[in-house]
Amino acid sequence: MNLLTFVCVALAGILPVEVSTTSGETYQGSLSAIATDGLVLDQDGAKQTISLEELTGLSVVDAPPRTGPKSQITFVGGSRIFARDIRIAGETAEIELPRQPLLRVPVQSIRAIRFAGPAAETDAAWLGILEKETRGDTMVIRRPGNRLDPTIGIVEGIAGDKVNFNLDGDSVAAPIDRLEGIIFGATSSSKSSKPVTITDVYGSTWLVDEVVAEPSSPSLEIRFDNAIHRLPLELLSSIRWSSGLMMLASVEPAETSLKPSLAVNIDPALVESLLGPQSVGLEDLILRGGCSTEYRIEDGFRTFSGSVRRDERVKSASEVSVRILLDGELVWKESLPDAQARGFELDINNARRVTLQVDSGNDGDMGTTIRFNRPRLLK
Repeated sequence: MNLLTFVCVALAGILPVEVSTTSGETYQGSLSAIATDGLVLDQDGAKQTISLEELTGLSVVDAPPRTGPKSQITFVGGSRIFARDIRIAGETAEIELPRQPLLRVPVQSIRAIRFAGPAAETDAAWLGILEKETRGDTMVIRRPGNRLDPTIGIVEGIAGDKVNFNLDGDSVAAPIDRLEGIIFGATSSSKSSKPVTITDVYGSTWLVDEVVAEPSSPSLEIRFDNAIHRLPLELLSSIRWSSGLMMLASVEPAETSLKPSLAVNIDPALVESLLGPQSVGLEDLILRGGCSTEYRIEDGFRTFSGSVRRDERVKSASEVSVRILLDGELVWKESLPDAQARGFELDINNARRVTLQVDSGNDGDMGTTIRFNRPRLLK
């Protein structure tokens, strides 16, 4: 664990928190200090120190969520931050955050900017485009009927309400209010986990390498993605010391079933071995029509992410839909009428099992080979 801190004496009695530990115990009190030897709680005048190695989480008691800006910036390291405004000139991005200092970061540390903000009507399409790696930058135009139209080019800068975009050698100033967002090419989300995750009251999530708390300033100094930012403690919602990532393709499913639309006089075990779920490397999964596969969720995981699309080897498409269930309850369903990927990012909400299902409807199983791109559990 890489958490460097100094004593925060001024915090006593100001920040009521609840702390959870690896043993499953929880403690409440006022945050008195975060020091190199542990976290110190003030419990009615009595001091209790909890070793950093024992910590799994810290939540501010009754921290009210606040309505923040809709634009969301996704960083290469995995952080997702809601911003009021962003300006890009040259290799530097300047980001205005609610009630926080101006944040300056290298443009190369940014994966994407979603101006329109999360919305149920476009989330699946946006996340599907985001999962796809491209060499050029992508400008995603919002069309009537919640249709997203990705266009490849080069982002030259952002100023005011325009994105300057080079399209086949011609520069255009695209109005931000007509865009879903932009995605930077030659970048992808980091596959390594971070030691600390911080959430603020506006819903921003910072995946950080190092945190410093100083007695002279009621704030946390966050170091992430080659940038440094100061988060006022009054905006802190939670800190998680348990972080990690698990790719479903790298683990064995707890249970799998296969029900082809056409009955065949073949041993079911053989059919399952031939047509059941297949791992592609350690990241992707292949499922076919009629397949259902279930995975156990270990303690601490909070999010299930990835995308789905028709496998590129399929030449003729038929009716197909993909379903995701948590503890047997349907939480995500998308039809795949074309080659466009659909993405998902689901709260686990303490579920113990995640199930992936491919339904070929009434068209039979031909053309229903589906690739799950990097389905992963995140802490």
